[in-house]
Amino acid sequence: MKLATSFVLSYLAQNGKALCELVDYANKAGATIIAYDRMILNCDLPYYISFNSIKAGEMMADYALKLKPKGNYIILNGPSSDNNAILLKQGITNKLGPVIKKGDIKVLVDKEMDSWSALNSLMFMEDFLPTNKSTIDAIIAPGDDMASGVLDAMKIDKVSLPILTGQNASVDACRNIMQGLQSMTIYKDPKKISAEAASLAMKIAKGQKVKTTATRNNGKIDVPSILFDPVVIDKNNLHKLLVPHYVTEEELK
Repeated sequence: MKLATSFVLSYLAQNGKALCELVDYANKAGATIIAYDRMILNCDLPYYISFNSIKAGEMMADYALKLKPKGNYIILNGPSSDNNAILLKQGITNKLGPVIKKGDIKVLVDKEMDSWSALNSLMFMEDFLPTNKSTIDAIIAPGDDMASGVLDAMKIDKVSLPILTGQNASVDACRNIMQGLQSMTIYKDPKKISAEAASLAMKIAKGQKVKTTATRNNGKIDVPSILFDPVVIDKNNLHKLLVPHYVTEEELK
Protein backbone atom coordinates (compact mmCIF):
# COMPACT_ATOMS: atom_id res chain seq x y z
CA MET A 1 0.00 0.00 0.00
CA LYS A 2 1.35 3.38 -1.01
CA LEU A 3 1.25 5.97 1.78
CA ALA A 4 0.45 9.59 1.03
CA THR A 5 3.52 11.82 0.65
CA SER A 6 2.14 14.08 3.38
CA PHE A 7 1.98 11.25 5.93
CA VAL A 8 4.15 12.09 8.98
CA LEU A 9 4.84 9.86 11.97
CA SER A 10 6.56 10.82 15.21
CA TYR A 11 8.09 7.94 17.18
CA LEU A 12 9.56 7.74 20.67
CA ALA A 13 11.80 4.72 20.30
CA GLN A 14 12.40 2.71 23.46
CA ASN A 15 15.15 0.86 21.64
CA GLY A 16 17.00 3.00 19.11
CA LYS A 17 18.07 0.00 17.05
CA ALA A 18 14.67 -1.61 16.65
CA LEU A 19 12.91 0.78 14.28
CA CYS A 20 15.44 1.19 11.48
CA GLU A 21 13.45 -1.09 9.13
CA LEU A 22 10.31 0.97 9.77
CA VAL A 23 12.16 4.15 8.78
CA ASP A 24 13.46 2.53 5.61
CA TYR A 25 9.96 1.34 4.72
CA ALA A 26 8.46 4.76 5.39
CA ASN A 27 11.07 6.47 3.25
CA LYS A 28 10.26 4.16 0.32
CA ALA A 29 6.53 4.70 0.83
CA GLY A 30 6.86 8.47 0.79
CA ALA A 31 6.16 9.00 4.49
CA THR A 32 8.32 10.92 6.95
CA ILE A 33 9.47 9.66 10.32
CA ILE A 34 10.42 12.05 13.12
CA ALA A 35 12.42 10.48 15.94
CA TYR A 36 10.93 12.02 19.08
CA ASP A 37 13.26 12.37 22.08
CA ARG A 38 15.23 9.21 21.25
CA MET A 39 17.31 8.65 18.13
CA ILE A 40 16.51 5.83 15.70
CA LEU A 41 19.81 4.32 14.67
CA ASN A 42 21.48 3.07 11.50
CA CYS A 43 18.97 4.35 8.94
CA ASP A 44 18.25 7.34 6.69
CA LEU A 45 16.22 9.11 9.35
CA PRO A 46 14.68 12.36 8.08
CA TYR A 47 14.43 14.26 11.40
CA TYR A 48 15.26 14.05 15.09
CA ILE A 49 13.85 16.28 17.82
CA SER A 50 14.99 16.12 21.42
CA PHE A 51 16.81 17.87 24.22
CA ASN A 52 20.57 18.16 24.07
CA SER A 53 21.56 15.08 26.04
CA ILE A 54 25.28 15.74 25.64
CA LYS A 55 24.80 19.12 27.29
CA ALA A 56 22.66 17.50 30.02
CA GLY A 57 25.54 15.17 30.84
CA GLU A 58 27.96 18.08 30.91
CA MET A 59 25.63 19.97 33.25
CA MET A 60 25.53 17.08 35.73
CA ALA A 61 29.30 16.73 35.76
CA ASP A 62 29.84 20.50 36.00
CA TYR A 63 27.47 20.74 38.96
CA ALA A 64 29.29 17.98 40.84
CA LEU A 65 32.71 19.41 40.04
CA LYS A 66 31.82 22.86 41.33
CA LEU A 67 30.91 21.37 44.70
CA LYS A 68 33.47 18.56 44.74
CA PRO A 69 36.40 19.45 42.43
CA LYS A 70 38.43 16.67 44.04
CA GLY A 71 37.40 13.34 45.50
CA ASN A 72 35.89 9.94 44.85
CA TYR A 73 33.16 9.65 42.23
CA ILE A 74 30.73 6.95 41.18
CA ILE A 75 29.40 7.12 37.64
CA LEU A 76 26.20 5.23 36.85
CA ASN A 77 25.17 5.08 33.21
CA GLY A 78 21.84 4.35 31.57
CA PRO A 79 21.44 1.27 29.34
CA SER A 80 23.29 1.59 26.04
CA SER A 81 20.19 0.33 24.20
CA ASP A 82 18.92 3.89 24.76
CA ASN A 83 20.94 6.29 22.62
CA ASN A 84 20.24 9.09 25.09
CA ALA A 85 22.30 7.18 27.66
CA ILE A 86 25.25 7.14 25.26
CA LEU A 87 24.94 10.88 24.66
CA LEU A 88 24.67 11.59 28.38
CA LYS A 89 27.81 9.55 29.04
CA GLN A 90 29.59 11.49 26.31
CA GLY A 91 28.72 14.76 28.03
CA ILE A 92 29.76 13.45 31.44
CA THR A 93 33.07 12.24 30.02
CA ASN A 94 33.67 15.58 28.29
CA LYS A 95 33.78 17.27 31.69
CA LEU A 96 35.09 14.57 34.02
CA GLY A 97 37.66 13.07 31.64
CA PRO A 98 40.31 15.80 31.97
CA VAL A 99 39.88 16.01 35.76
CA ILE A 100 40.17 12.23 36.08
CA LYS A 101 43.30 12.27 33.92
CA LYS A 102 44.76 15.03 36.11
CA GLY A 103 44.19 12.83 39.15
CA ASP A 104 41.85 15.14 41.04
CA ILE A 105 38.94 12.73 40.63
CA LYS A 106 39.14 9.02 41.37
CA VAL A 107 36.36 6.92 39.88
CA LEU A 108 35.39 4.18 42.32
CA VAL A 109 33.07 2.56 39.81
CA ASP A 110 31.81 3.36 36.31
CA LYS A 111 28.82 1.11 35.68
CA GLU A 112 26.28 0.72 32.89
CA MET A 113 22.92 -0.19 34.39
CA ASP A 114 20.50 -2.61 32.77
CA SER A 115 17.65 -0.12 33.06
CA TRP A 116 16.80 3.35 34.35
CA SER A 117 14.84 1.90 37.27
CA ALA A 118 15.28 2.67 40.96
CA LEU A 119 15.33 -1.05 41.77
CA ASN A 120 18.25 -1.66 39.44
CA SER A 121 20.44 1.04 41.00
CA LEU A 122 19.32 0.06 44.51
CA MET A 123 20.44 -3.54 43.97
CA PHE A 124 23.75 -2.47 42.50
CA MET A 125 24.52 -0.03 45.31
CA GLU A 126 23.48 -2.61 47.92
CA ASP A 127 26.15 -4.90 46.50
CA PHE A 128 28.75 -2.15 46.24
CA LEU A 129 28.43 -0.23 49.50
CA PRO A 130 29.35 -3.01 51.99
CA THR A 131 32.63 -3.66 50.11
CA ASN A 132 33.59 -0.01 49.58
CA LYS A 133 36.09 1.43 52.06
CA SER A 134 36.41 4.88 50.46
CA THR A 135 34.40 8.03 51.11
CA ILE A 136 31.96 8.72 48.28
CA ASP A 137 32.03 12.42 47.37
CA ALA A 138 29.75 12.43 44.33
CA ILE A 139 27.50 10.08 42.40
CA ILE A 140 26.61 10.93 38.82
CA ALA A 141 23.21 9.32 38.27
CA PRO A 142 21.74 10.31 34.89
CA GLY A 143 18.12 9.69 35.90
CA ASP A 144 15.94 10.57 38.88
CA ASP A 145 14.70 7.00 39.34
CA MET A 146 18.30 5.82 39.49
CA ALA A 147 19.09 8.55 42.02
CA SER A 148 16.11 7.40 44.10
CA GLY A 149 17.48 3.86 44.17
CA VAL A 150 20.88 5.18 45.24
CA LEU A 151 19.27 7.12 48.09
CA ASP A 152 17.37 4.06 49.29
CA ALA A 153 20.57 2.02 49.38
CA MET A 154 22.47 4.70 51.25
CA LYS A 155 19.70 4.99 53.82
CA ILE A 156 19.77 1.22 54.39
CA ASP A 157 23.55 1.18 54.77
CA LYS A 158 23.61 4.49 56.70
CA VAL A 159 26.17 6.05 54.38
CA SER A 160 26.78 9.80 54.35
CA LEU A 161 25.04 11.45 51.42
CA PRO A 162 27.30 12.61 48.58
CA ILE A 163 26.60 15.07 45.79
CA LEU A 164 23.89 13.27 43.81
CA THR A 165 22.69 14.21 40.34
CA GLY A 166 19.57 13.21 38.42
CA GLN A 167 17.48 13.95 35.37
CA ASN A 168 13.80 14.50 34.47
CA ALA A 169 12.71 16.62 37.45
CA SER A 170 10.35 13.96 38.76
CA VAL A 171 8.12 14.90 41.68
CA ASP A 172 10.07 12.59 43.98
CA ALA A 173 13.35 14.15 42.86
CA CYS A 174 12.03 17.67 43.44
CA ARG A 175 10.93 16.66 46.94
CA ASN A 176 14.31 15.05 47.61
CA ILE A 177 16.08 18.19 46.45
CA MET A 178 14.06 20.40 48.79
CA GLN A 179 14.83 17.99 51.64
CA GLY A 180 18.57 18.08 50.89
CA LEU A 181 18.78 14.45 49.80
CA GLN A 182 19.37 14.89 46.07
CA SER A 183 21.59 17.74 44.89
CA MET A 184 20.14 18.55 41.48
CA THR A 185 18.15 17.33 38.53
CA ILE A 186 17.91 18.20 34.85
CA TYR A 187 14.58 19.65 33.74
CA LYS A 188 13.37 19.13 30.18
CA ASP A 189 10.12 20.98 29.53
CA PRO A 190 7.78 18.40 27.91
CA LYS A 191 5.51 21.12 26.51
CA LYS A 192 8.37 22.69 24.61
CA ILE A 193 9.39 19.54 22.76
CA SER A 194 5.82 18.33 22.08
CA ALA A 195 4.77 21.71 20.67
CA GLU A 196 7.81 21.86 18.40
CA ALA A 197 7.29 18.27 17.24
CA ALA A 198 3.68 19.06 16.29
CA SER A 199 4.79 22.19 14.44
CA LEU A 200 7.51 20.27 12.63
CA ALA A 201 5.07 17.54 11.57
CA MET A 202 2.60 20.12 10.21
CA LYS A 203 5.28 21.90 8.20
CA ILE A 204 6.48 18.64 6.69
CA ALA A 205 2.91 17.57 5.87
CA LYS A 206 2.24 20.90 4.15
CA GLY A 207 5.48 20.75 2.21
CA GLN A 208 6.86 23.84 3.94
CA LYS A 209 10.54 24.52 4.46
CA VAL A 210 11.87 23.15 7.74
CA LYS A 211 14.74 24.75 9.64
CA THR A 212 16.83 22.57 11.93
CA THR A 213 19.37 23.78 14.45
CA ALA A 214 21.86 20.92 14.60
CA THR A 215 22.73 17.41 13.45
CA ARG A 216 23.21 14.16 15.35
CA ASN A 217 24.85 11.11 13.84
CA ASN A 218 22.75 7.94 14.10
CA GLY A 219 25.44 5.53 12.97
CA LYS A 220 24.66 6.00 9.29
CA ILE A 221 23.98 9.69 8.57
CA ASP A 222 24.06 13.08 10.25
CA VAL A 223 20.36 13.51 10.99
CA PRO A 224 18.86 17.03 10.74
CA SER A 225 17.94 17.80 14.34
CA ILE A 226 16.17 20.26 16.59
CA LEU A 227 17.74 20.20 20.04
CA PHE A 228 16.58 22.15 23.09
CA ASP A 229 18.80 23.09 26.00
CA PRO A 230 17.87 21.46 29.33
CA VAL A 231 17.87 23.38 32.63
CA VAL A 232 19.68 22.62 35.88
CA ILE A 233 17.32 22.53 38.85
CA ASP A 234 18.49 22.65 42.46
CA LYS A 235 17.24 24.02 45.76
CA ASN A 236 18.08 27.58 44.70
CA ASN A 237 15.81 27.79 41.66
CA LEU A 238 13.28 24.97 41.99
CA HIS A 239 10.46 27.12 43.36
CA LYS A 240 11.02 29.88 40.83
CA LEU A 241 11.12 27.63 37.76
CA LEU A 242 8.83 24.70 38.59
CA VAL A 243 6.20 25.80 41.13
CA PRO A 244 3.24 25.75 40.64
CA HIS A 245 2.93 24.95 36.92
CA TYR A 246 5.01 21.76 37.03
CA VAL A 247 5.03 20.66 40.66
CA THR A 248 2.92 21.97 43.55
CA GLU A 249 3.95 23.04 47.02
CA GLU A 250 1.85 20.19 48.42
CA GLU A 251 3.79 17.64 46.37
CA LEU A 252 7.08 18.94 47.76
CA LYS A 253 6.10 18.18 51.37
